[in-house]
Amino acid sequence: MTGITVGRHEGRLVAVKQSDEPERRARLRHEATMLAQLDHPGVVHLVDVDEGPPATVRTLFVGPDTWARATPTGTELTDAVAAVIATVADLHDSGVTHGAIEPAHIVIGDAGRPILCGFGDAAPATPTRLLDDRVALASLVAGLDPVDPALE
Repeated sequence: MTGITVGRHEGRLVAVKQSDEPERRARLRHEATMLAQLDHPGVVHLVDVDEGPPATVRTLFVGPDTWARATPTGTELTDAVAAVIATVADLHDSGVTHGAIEPAHIVIGDAGRPILCGFGDAAPATPTRLLDDRVALASLVAGLDPVDPALE
């Protein structure tokens, strides 16, 4: 995997994932298949996929930062966490599990809205996968710091 780059595709700013490696190409195809099933404001939007090689997946670019680099704090934190929980619940209601809920897979979109990405491990919902997503989500929330740095 060469990582994620930002580019333009048909006049739109896109996040681009590419790989020449057979396993990573299969993973990118899987991610594109899962994203093609989803239409949710809390999930990155698939723009296109090219089987390659290299395999290329383009999603609409929603922002440069993830919670791995800039976790919301203070009053913004409550709304952001609620939005992530609601998105995951909607995914589960639609029969899809994310499979890798972590700070690096939550992009900070417009007005701080969290957008889920990283659907390479997504799969149809089963009781075990639903539980795994819920445990990952609870762990994510438990690791957040609710203190507003402006108040310290």
